[in-house]
Amino acid sequence: MTRADSAQIEERLISQGRAMLSGPGRWGHVALLAAALAMAATLGSLLATEPGLPLRTVTALSVMLAMALAWVAYAVWVLAQRRPLYGRHRLVASAMGCGFAGLYTAGAAALWLGADRPGAGPAAGLGLAMLAVGLLLLIRARRQVQALEAWRRRLEGGA
Repeated sequence: MTRADSAQIEERLISQGRAMLSGPGRWGHVALLAAALAMAATLGSLLATEPGLPLRTVTALSVMLAMALAWVAYAVWVLAQRRPLYGRHRLVASAMGCGFAGLYTAGAAALWLGADRPGAGPAAGLGLAMLAVGLLLLIRARRQVQALEAWRRRLEGGA
């Protein structure tokens, strides 16, 4: 393969990748960044200004703060990229969503079963639904990344 071939392949992949995170996608990540920052600021303020909160409440708010900061880091990572991500951003976001939904579901189920909180049962059910949607999105993102990698190998003449 010549340098001209490599440059042509790279240009085709970049043009395909631009469609994956174009203007609306970037604006969506800007909105995510703003919402996650607002959430982190609110949770951080609550934790800093309310010293008398029960331990369970402080733990829950701290976990939510960590989640908000993780979404901030994700949005900054996506927005800072100068090159197309080829679906990796969807893979990372869906994996984060699955992890957070799993954590939520486990917490709600523990409250429902261990602390005999009847309202936690429907919350655990909601968590299972969110986890199912997250897993479907994760499977779709993996398939998309695998398809793009296969296409790249085909363009490079490897398969």
